[in-house]
Amino acid sequence: MQECWEVFINTDMLEGRGSDVTLAFFTNEKDARDVAQGRGPMGTLAGVRKHKVFTSIEAFNNASR
Repeated sequence: MQECWEVFINTDMLEGRGSDVTLAFFTNEKDARDVAQGRGPMGTLAGVRKHKVFTSIEAFNNASR
């Protein structure tokens, strides 16, 4: 299992009432946070969330136990 960070923005860049859309995925959290700077609604910080990435179904099954 590996970790990656998703940078996501909102489709409504004025008020942030739209849907979330993925801007990019990064393997480095600092890079994701740097890209997120100023990309949110009205120039705020875009969202960053961590995801688990599995290389196989076996890796997923082992982590799920």
